[in-house]
Amino acid sequence: MPTFQMTLARSEFLRLVPAILGEAGVRELDGFVLKEGGRTCTLRVSDLPPLLLGSLAMERIEVKLAFQGYATEDQETFLARFRAVTQRGGG
Repeated sequence: MPTFQMTLARSEFLRLVPAILGEAGVRELDGFVLKEGGRTCTLRVSDLPPLLLGSLAMERIEVKLAFQGYATEDQETFLARFRAVTQRGGG
C-alpha cells in the first residue's frame, strides 16, 4: 500500500483530487474511491501534526492508496499521475 506524507493542507489536496481521479472518483468519509472496469483504487486521507519551522507551522496530511484489480503497470501509471499532480517544485 503506497503511503505519502505531504506538507499540504487537506483543502488543497481536495482541490487536486479531480485531477488525480477524474470525474469518476467518489468521496467517502475519510477519502475517495475510484471504481472502473472491475477494479478499485482507494485513497485514505488523514491529518498529521503540523511541520514546525521556527514560528511557522505547515499543515501536513498522509495519503494511503490501495489498489484492487490493477495490474502492476496500471498501478505505476496511476502513481505517476498522482505524483505529477501533487508534486511541487521549489527553487
